[in-house]
Amino acid sequence: MVSPAEAQALRLPITLFATGELEDHVYLAEEVAAKALRALEKYGRAFPFREGRMYLPHSLAVDLVHRSGGTVQLAFG
Repeated sequence: MVSPAEAQALRLPITLFATGELEDHVYLAEEVAAKALRALEKYGRAFPFREGRMYLPHSLAVDLVHRSGGTVQLAFG
């Protein structure tokens, strides 16, 4: 799903950030993590990585955290 170099660069757990500025979305700030999530979850082009971030609906983020077994976490700030 990712190249060997990307796999080494991937930082776990993947952190999704929830802020007061985003009412119903969270964002991911790591391009390699975004690529891995898109491939694993089969998002296709649904959630592009633009200007340093990939935005996901909050409900989807909670589901990812629940199913991830600790590889995805939410950070609130």
